[in-house]
Amino acid sequence: MPASKQTLSCHIRGEKVGQIAIISRLNFTVFSEAVTKCCYSQNEYKVAFVGGTDNFGFPTIMDIYVLMLTPEDRKKENRTIKNVFISKFPGLAELEKYATKVSDLELMGKIRIVRTFHHNIPMCLSKISAKCVSDLRQADIIFSTAHKAKGLEFSTVQVTDDFINASSQSARIDLRSLRNPACIPADEANLLYVAVTRAKNALVLSPMLVKVLQNNGEKFEYPVSSDHLQNIGDPFKCRETDAEFKPQALTLRRQDITVGEADHRKGGVYGPQILSENIHRFAELLGDPNLKPKTSVVGNGVNDIVHPRILYDQNGGDSDEEDSDEEDLPYPF
Repeated sequence: MPASKQTLSCHIRGEKVGQIAIISRLNFTVFSEAVTKCCYSQNEYKVAFVGGTDNFGFPTIMDIYVLMLTPEDRKKENRTIKNVFISKFPGLAELEKYATKVSDLELMGKIRIVRTFHHNIPMCLSKISAKCVSDLRQADIIFSTAHKAKGLEFSTVQVTDDFINASSQSARIDLRSLRNPACIPADEANLLYVAVTRAKNALVLSPMLVKVLQNNGEKFEYPVSSDHLQNIGDPFKCRETDAEFKPQALTLRRQDITVGEADHRKGGVYGPQILSENIHRFAELLGDPNLKPKTSVVGNGVNDIVHPRILYDQNGGDSDEEDSDEEDLPYPF
């Protein structure tokens, strides 16, 4: 459906509302997601591609697959190349060399699909096509690139992790590359913006999106009415120290979030004492007024504010966990 010009305002904690659109940067990732949902899932989804499967390039992918086959295998499978241009190449290696030389990214993406899924290509194309519907409104899941999704909107959007990448043919991103937002190319940031703002009701977070949000100041921590927390049965036990505390009018709470399909990251509340002791950014508002911040002696004995222990943990765990393979990004409070 056509999108209205608006800022993102939807659920971002793992909820899925109605129809789901999986939006990717690369055609390769779009196809990979379709294979996962249509060929290796027990669910009988109705799916659709923005622009249709022909526009996506299903016939071209099949022709590239046939080009990969030996003459004997083509005869055995009774397959011929229908695309006149592709039929002029003696083999896949020559087509790939041409695509690389002229920097035909779209063709290179289709070649990558064929090389990755290899002899499963006919099965994948057949199973995906069997579950496809032409009317986007009838689909349970919609597949699209961000470019093709421009001007559309969907109830729930799931953005894949192949955005903001210097390598146009890489389907995965090194999350460490997101540590400095200024290093993200403007066109890549705009493309990601297009993808996430297609969501009307819910946005499924990915590791890449979590990093981007954190780098822009989002810590998923908000002051909440203590009466509300009491009414819904949330215990006033600090997530950092596990100590119970007497709440003030407002309590700082980190939201529970779900990243991807099943990465559930537990939130919780912070006690006033830990906020004050560790110079949290909400210490003056929500901290214990009877406590002074911790200080440390630096240089010539001048008291300097220590960095807070409650640094925002990227992986949603406790701050004293062992360092993960992906180093956390620094967040001063």
